[in-house]
Amino acid sequence: MAGLAAAVRPIHVVFRIARARVRAGLTQAIVWTVIATLILSNTSQSMRGRVMGLRTGVVISLPIGNLLAGAVAERFGAPIAQGLTPYVP
Repeated sequence: MAGLAAAVRPIHVVFRIARARVRAGLTQAIVWTVIATLILSNTSQSMRGRVMGLRTGVVISLPIGNLLAGAVAERFGAPIAQGLTPYVP
């Protein structure tokens, strides 16, 4: 049913959504680059590989937290999930 709703959506809405996604992607790229720069500039040369490895592990695990938060939201509601999200390991 969601596909049908998307099929009858006016084209200007589709373009608006596409522009928002492009902006979000560009913003994310800029922010992640700034974060990496700050991390590397504040880390000693001997620890940079370890710190970036840890950062990579954190970034890779983000979808797991999102999945858990989605399950909590489905079961208990979004306000509960938003309140518990920082405490999910």
